[in-house]
Amino acid sequence: MYRSMPALYICAAMLICIPPAHGINIRDKRLSWRVGVAEFTGKSLSGENSYLSSSYPLLLLESVLSADVHLLSVQERNLYRRFLVDIEMDRVRGALDDARYRRDVSAVKGTENNAQIETLGSELSEMLTFDIASIIVDEKKPVEVVQFGEQGLLPAIEFELDKTAAEHELDLLISGSIEEIESYLFVDVVLYMPAGDRIETLQIAFSRDLMEDASATIQNDLRTRVLGREWSRMIIDAHYGDADIFVDGEFRGIGRVTVENMIPGNHIVEITAPGHESFRDEVLLSQNQEAVLDVALSPVDVAQTTIRTLPEGALVYALSEYRGTSPVDMPKKARAIQAVIRKEGYADFLLPMLPDSGEVTISLLPDIMNREELLDEQRTRFYMVFAAFVMSLPIPIYLFDITNSLTSVFLAEAERSPSDRNVEEARRILTLRQISLSGYIGGFFLSVALLIDAIFELATYLDLAHLSTY
Repeated sequence: MYRSMPALYICAAMLICIPPAHGINIRDKRLSWRVGVAEFTGKSLSGENSYLSSSYPLLLLESVLSADVHLLSVQERNLYRRFLVDIEMDRVRGALDDARYRRDVSAVKGTENNAQIETLGSELSEMLTFDIASIIVDEKKPVEVVQFGEQGLLPAIEFELDKTAAEHELDLLISGSIEEIESYLFVDVVLYMPAGDRIETLQIAFSRDLMEDASATIQNDLRTRVLGREWSRMIIDAHYGDADIFVDGEFRGIGRVTVENMIPGNHIVEITAPGHESFRDEVLLSQNQEAVLDVALSPVDVAQTTIRTLPEGALVYALSEYRGTSPVDMPKKARAIQAVIRKEGYADFLLPMLPDSGEVTISLLPDIMNREELLDEQRTRFYMVFAAFVMSLPIPIYLFDITNSLTSVFLAEAERSPSDRNVEEARRILTLRQISLSGYIGGFFLSVALLIDAIFELATYLDLAHLSTY
């Protein structure tokens, strides 16, 4: 044990002599793969072709917008790691130059500034030997098309592509030029990728009437670069609006669908539709090509859902297709759908239909176009009844006061001595009191009836107002 002590002292001394690391932490903070398209520079364009300097890049922008995810190759990820390190080194170099400048112009060379220069210099030295493989870069990133202005295009760029890409934090900057020579148009599409400072140029020549067909090749190449892989497109047409279309087990739509940016190779297409036999097939997709699959489904007998309406004769639509007039039978679906029921003079009715729906009967409401008139009429009726209620209130109140007064007079007359009591007057007062009391009771019940009627009319108005919001 004692023999090993000198070796321990030597190791400890070596550890003390090693300068501390500055903790270089370079990370990929960009969550998406950003693409920007600039207007093209027009050269010798005639008046009728001058619009192409913006319309042609818009054509390319349209193809870029369909890309969803960019796949970064191993080489691209290494270039991007190097790009991140270069950005950090430029930052440190700038800070180092600034520190040296402040030291040189200072009359007193303070130790703090010298220490900062030493720290930055050491950090820069470490970056020269930094292992870029330690920087984690995702293999896939969502494509983000950065759009500018009303058209979505950057101003035309001929030089300093790197500065424009850095300003907008772009991973791909698409620019170019279009030149007219005699009756032909010559297009140069420039692709600038800051990672690795790479520039690629795609070139094509065509006459104006063949622009769209001739540009398909460039659009396909551009889509391949934006996706970072080869791709395919498939159009599936079942020629039946209710058909559910699945590709590789994923629901893609109904009737007719276009599936973009598929990986070339074999894919399973499945189609199901009520009243028809299911379809299943394996389709081979070629690179950068479009495949069209037309399917004719064979009809079979299936369970039906019956829709009835009150009144009958309403038009029934489901999945944007006309299904007939009520009562109407519809084949049951394996998933929930929504039917729309329409009849002149009545409001549209949205009917959710579940897979287990049987016979359904619907009472249609008056047309929403006439409901405003109904609202005005009902509002007027409420106001009239409420006004009658308010006007009726003074009658029971007045008669109640008269009844109390007559009651007081009658009681005062009854308390007199028999010799002073006027029997005829007492009978007259009692008769008037009974008439006043009867009028009070009748007026009270009339006011209560008018109040109940007003509440009913108000409730009816609120119901109509609620229905008119749908």
